[in-house]
Amino acid sequence: MKQLLFLLFFTPFVLFAQASIQGQYHAKEKQFETIDGNRINIHNSGIGIYTGQEGLKGLIDSTGTIILRPSYDEIDHFLNGLARVSITIDFVDYYGMIDLQGKEIISVEFEDIAAFFDRSVQNSPIIVVGKGHQYGAFNHLGEMITPLQYDFIHPFYSGRALVKKNARYGYLNSAGKESIPPNFDHAKDFSGPFAIVQKDGKWGFIQTDGKIWIELKYDEVNNFLNNQARVKFNGLYGVIDTLDQIVVPFQYESIGYYYQGLANIKKNGKYGFMDEKGTERILPQYDWAGNFHEGKVNVKINEKWGFIDSTGRPITPFIYEAAADFHQGWASVKRQNLYGKINAKGEEIILCNYTGIDAFYEGIAKVVMTGINQSRKFGFVNDQGKEILPCDFEGANRFQEGRACVKKNGKWGFVDTAGKMVIPCEYDRESMFQNGQVTLTKNQTSVVLDLNGNRIR
Repeated sequence: MKQLLFLLFFTPFVLFAQASIQGQYHAKEKQFETIDGNRINIHNSGIGIYTGQEGLKGLIDSTGTIILRPSYDEIDHFLNGLARVSITIDFVDYYGMIDLQGKEIISVEFEDIAAFFDRSVQNSPIIVVGKGHQYGAFNHLGEMITPLQYDFIHPFYSGRALVKKNARYGYLNSAGKESIPPNFDHAKDFSGPFAIVQKDGKWGFIQTDGKIWIELKYDEVNNFLNNQARVKFNGLYGVIDTLDQIVVPFQYESIGYYYQGLANIKKNGKYGFMDEKGTERILPQYDWAGNFHEGKVNVKINEKWGFIDSTGRPITPFIYEAAADFHQGWASVKRQNLYGKINAKGEEIILCNYTGIDAFYEGIAKVVMTGINQSRKFGFVNDQGKEILPCDFEGANRFQEGRACVKKNGKWGFVDTAGKMVIPCEYDRESMFQNGQVTLTKNQTSVVLDLNGNRIR
């Protein structure tokens, strides 16, 4: 076991016979300042973590009183009166738990204890520990309530934690006891009042008391959303409600997620869309289909892509080799191996003239052209389709604060949204403006310039 040395770093004349560190508390900053100027944050628990001479951590209160002499390599912040601590031995971390009095309520012997900054465990009724690839749990009093016997213990959902033991799945309750024994071949975390479980190759749903809610008869199931679940039966997909009543018949090869009230469906090898009531709003007729974004979706027919709206009306011809989702009124498209952009009306405002095109920033998109020798040159086009700078630059960044960093002849400078060079390409590294200023380096000398290239310092 690692020998722990209790020597204070802050004031050499302080001995462990003394009960405190000399200094004063600054209430506004919530910091304790030692007489040699070191500051220790005092957290809402009234406790601060300080470092001793050998780098070990201990605890003090706001008066400087030593609660715990330096004993651990790390002490996490307190939450609900407890903090995780660790000691490193031969490059292996071992964990335990202490309370606000510095008492070790869980001994430092475990290879795994989840940190409280992990949101999923902040309100957990148990403390999960691991050793030798086996997991168990303590309560918040430091009493072991769950033996080290599980392959994993998941966070709690709906008052139940999924566990795995001997290749079987079950659930613990908030007391760390098996409320649902590990009898399932597979299982998932609870989602609301139900959890998905599998046995003998068939899936269904159970309640938090472990009773079967929907018979284990499906090839595949998904969690309920708005009281409906997408399931697979005898090789085809349909939709059921929480009473296992059929909402959408089992007739589809696939059913996607709903986007803007419509889900893509596949029937007889063709794609279409249905609404949340299961009505086919756009009949299956496409070779492929994406998901709706901003009232439009990219679909494919006869090896060409185009866009339709939520009524199925085409808004572009089917002429594209590729088509991306709409984002902020624009979608990238590919034609004759070159890229451009269409607007919400389906108009090709940015012609397909480029080997690459970025999203719009401040109304301007970065574009790229690739030469015969695979060298790339960058330029910019605006959202009116005007090329404000041809692809003449070796490098370029997106616009920010009306300026974009560009590279020419191995050096960096800046252009404005009109395409004017406002800072010449003579600096060694790229950068971006923040709050009207940018820091640039030239010949190992840094300067700070304003938006017009005037030197600030």
